Amino acid sequence: MAVLLLPVLEILALAVVGSSLGFFRTIALFILLSIFGAWVFKARLAALATTAFDPQGASGVPAKVGSSVLAILGGGLIMLPGFITGIIGLALQLPPVRAALAHRVSAQFTTTVGTVGGRFGGRGDVIDVDLAQQPEDPNPFPSSSELT
Repeated sequence: MAVLLLPVLEILALAVVGSSLGFFRTIALFILLSIFGAWVFKARLAALATTAFDPQGASGVPAKVGSSVLAILGGGLIMLPGFITGIIGLALQLPPVRAALAHRVSAQFTTTVGTVGGRFGGRGDVIDVDLAQQPEDPNPFPSSSELT
């Protein structure tokens, strides 16, 4: 239902903002929001990469990853042309909003990944093989007694 209602609300918001700002200012605002959203998306993605691959393995990493995922989602929403999605995306950039939602997202992500990982498990025994390099033969073309 929300998927069908969102475009209608976006069009209504566009009409309200367009009537107060004017056509060209509204289009300029859309373009600026998209550029800002792309910048936020890129910065948050880089922050997630450094958080997820932290070699120290801090105990708060799942909450940080959940917060980073929400921030990236917010950046994507800002990039979309629409004022309601932009407002939701900007709200997801605020640390208190992300903190309120991060634990729920982290728990859902862990549950989903654990479920998918369980589906592909149980493939049998794993055989680990190390390949040893053979010493090179000093005489690659051995001569036979018939040729000499």
